[in-house]
Amino acid sequence: MRIARFRNFVIAGATALICASCTVTEPVVVVGQGGEIYRGMTTAALSGGSFGITNGKVTCSGSYSDYDLSPTLTIPATCTDGRTAVITATREASGVSGMGTIAVSDGSTWTFGFGSDAARVEKEAYSAAPQMPRASSPPPEPATPSTVVAASQDIGPRSIRMKSDGGTYVVPVTINDAIKLDFVVDSGSADVSVPADVVLTLIRTGTINDSDFLGNRTYQLADGSSLPSPIFRIRSLRVGSVRVSNVTASVAPVRATLLLGQSFFGRFRSWSVDNDNHSLMLQGPASQR
Repeated sequence: MRIARFRNFVIAGATALICASCTVTEPVVVVGQGGEIYRGMTTAALSGGSFGITNGKVTCSGSYSDYDLSPTLTIPATCTDGRTAVITATREASGVSGMGTIAVSDGSTWTFGFGSDAARVEKEAYSAAPQMPRASSPPPEPATPSTVVAASQDIGPRSIRMKSDGGTYVVPVTINDAIKLDFVVDSGSADVSVPADVVLTLIRTGTINDSDFLGNRTYQLADGSSLPSPIFRIRSLRVGSVRVSNVTASVAPVRATLLLGQSFFGRFRSWSVDNDNHSLMLQGPASQR
């Protein structure tokens, strides 16, 4: 199954990707105080290891030396709500799975698993607290007027307000009516690009399935090197009041920047950036490609 292959790509790293970027990512599941579930990813690379987890409100992250091959690691971490933590992780012989505890500055102790142990930790958490319902998929956003872009439909100029973020423009984009995130407007990107941790969230919420994975594609990077990446179909991509169906997207490394690329912009007759009003202008009809 394609989703199984994608999970293997995220967990073990496709051989070509490892060779190109020397990066391996693993899922992480943390059981916090009161059984609250945090999810995220850990990334190991030649430049060092890092991790990030979130419950949708609070994010905790940290880094460690990937050259430390001892079975037990001690890692400092900080959270966006001001708390700090010390993580004690015990790795299995494979080095890509394991379990551990997190001592939080508020006095609580959390447990976690990563790699193949992540799913087991989450399952045990729900078994130990059956009264707690499993986190449901995000509710659909309230219906708003939208334009379903199709080759047969012409739309007049539509203006979408942009935000400035660190020298780039970002726009809020809704993926499959399930999750809204800020994407960087990047006409230099061949495809829409979505980080692996976001793709995993879409899989967990059931908004993408096996049939949406389309194989792999090799991308040419700015430095001239090439990088293979899984590609998948986004059934609905909504920017402002404009909705585009069946948009091809690539899977980027964990915590990479979300990019709104040519697989979206190429669907319009024209598009432009209004710098005076900080707006993205889109005009149809869309093309089929």
